[in-house]
Amino acid sequence: NIVRVMGWLRATDVFGPIVYTNAGNGDIAPKLDAQDKVYKAMLADLKEASQVLGGTATKVLSSYDVIYDGNPQNWTRLANSLMLRMAVRVHFKDMELAKEYVTYALDPSHGGVIENMAQEAKIQSTDKLPLMNSMLPTVEDYGECRMGATIWAYMQGYKDPRLASYFTTVSGSRFVALPPTNNNPLNDRAKDGASKPKVSAASPLFWLRASEVSFLKAEAALYQLTAGDPKALYEAGIRASFDFQATYHTAVSGVDDYINSAKVTLSGDKDTAIKQIVMQRFLAGFMTDGIESWSDWRRYNIPVLPIYEGQTDNGVEVYPYRLSYADTDKQYNVTNSQEAIDKYLNGNDGMWERVWWDVADNI
Repeated sequence: NIVRVMGWLRATDVFGPIVYTNAGNGDIAPKLDAQDKVYKAMLADLKEASQVLGGTATKVLSSYDVIYDGNPQNWTRLANSLMLRMAVRVHFKDMELAKEYVTYALDPSHGGVIENMAQEAKIQSTDKLPLMNSMLPTVEDYGECRMGATIWAYMQGYKDPRLASYFTTVSGSRFVALPPTNNNPLNDRAKDGASKPKVSAASPLFWLRASEVSFLKAEAALYQLTAGDPKALYEAGIRASFDFQATYHTAVSGVDDYINSAKVTLSGDKDTAIKQIVMQRFLAGFMTDGIESWSDWRRYNIPVLPIYEGQTDNGVEVYPYRLSYADTDKQYNVTNSQEAIDKYLNGNDGMWERVWWDVADNI
């Protein structure tokens, strides 16, 4: 159930209404659930999994578990951390639901959440299952992934030492980014002349990390969903990210100076503070989970993503809030797909309809 929620959470956050409570019952044309129903069902499934695994003292199916080697305590922490992620996401839309599950997730008697790198959920090559990082072919073989101007501009603006951990330099010491809305065909100059993400075949793929949990706690504390000092939790998230780089990429120094710099020190103003928390979550989670960054952008418009001239010429005034359903969904489940579009998406399967929890104004 935890793995199912981990995967299907991305689906509902991308599309909105999806098949969840009716999935797997043998119906070849199942009804789609409203997203609030999906969230409530997923949170209940995670709570049940946490309760079951929390009472388990021995390893479970360790021979087949490439995430935690059958460790039920770590699986419990993942369930609670994923619960925390979901609950924090919906607090603008359903405060009571958010408080209920934030409280459960952060109650130590329920098994705790991910607190350190040893507890992080990741998949990597092991003797059980040899794997290669799925990002590597895009970076090295096809040359289609290079540093973009957005991440470069923010890291330069913050004088963020993690830049050297995330990306390679070009011509010795320069970081070179590609501009957005680049319509030029892929060529050797772009491949060789721009900084690449640092990734190897052995690099793990992360599902949920300790730094994210700290930033989620900081947001929850800031909005009084739980007790705690937002500043301390925010700084813990930054420190966890720096520690992560030292373990998996390139060690970088200066975390204290970074935290105490004018742009990074957490503001006493709530509106400013939440922007800082979300920005640091974006920077810490870069190359880990793009769906999460997109979800945070939809909630807070962080990072700010300007619309460029080439986009406005094509009628784009703001970046998409969701993705449209695939043609096959509408072709093979015609009645139920259209019913969901009419009932939950204002009759429009477009990219600028908002999912249930998205109440922000990103324009």
